Amino acid sequence: MKTKKFIPVVMLLFYRENRYLLTRRVDERKKFNKVWQIPGGGWEPGESIKEALEREIKEELGIKVKNYKFLPKIYEEKRENIHLIFFIFYAPFPDGQKIVLNEEADQYGWFTKKEIKKLKYLPLTDKIIQQVELILRK
Repeated sequence: MKTKKFIPVVMLLFYRENRYLLTRRVDERKKFNKVWQIPGGGWEPGESIKEALEREIKEELGIKVKNYKFLPKIYEEKRENIHLIFFIFYAPFPDGQKIVLNEEADQYGWFTKKEIKKLKYLPLTDKIIQQVELILRK
């Protein structure tokens, strides 16, 4: 199968007290609906990666982010007729910020790695969390 569209995606994994923030996706496609995910989205043409990340987090969670770091590993995935490439960032959750979800998610939660394994989540979520944990332990 030949992929028709290449889509860069930015994501930000927030952590707090050995827990990670995930949102539960609202999607008209049944296999992606009610699935837990790391917040983020498409990197639009003309944006810097920083602008894309900050815009996506503001849209999806209603918060401003500043102190984030790049996870030095690129992930990719082929779905149907698209090829996704993921640029992952991680950060402690900013003090004093309140999460306000947009229409793309109906819930959010803070989960341990063990709790996440019991959830229905998007591909790569567990691998990304594992990589961030390795960095945070150093």
